[in-house]
Amino acid sequence: MSGRYAESNGSIQKMPRDILGYILESAVLVDSEDEFPEDNLSAAIKGVMQAITLSKVNHYFYSVAINTPSIWSNVSNKQPMAVFKCCIERSKGY
Repeated sequence: MSGRYAESNGSIQKMPRDILGYILESAVLVDSEDEFPEDNLSAAIKGVMQAITLSKVNHYFYSVAINTPSIWSNVSNKQPMAVFKCCIERSKGY
């Protein structure tokens, strides 16, 4: 990385992976459970969309998100099959 992006992004890169993983987990699980408690499919989709969005922040977030099984564990067999399979794979039996 170079330029202002690297300078502004440097401090987040220093955050320990387990701490960032916990932050991502908290954001995904709390957000998806609170908004749609009565609708498991909506909660599962919201959780997956939140996980995908957070994994796109930068390469570091992606790496941590992919290796944090709990953020991919909110699944429903009513999700599209590709999304369901992706979540099952990434949740690693969580």
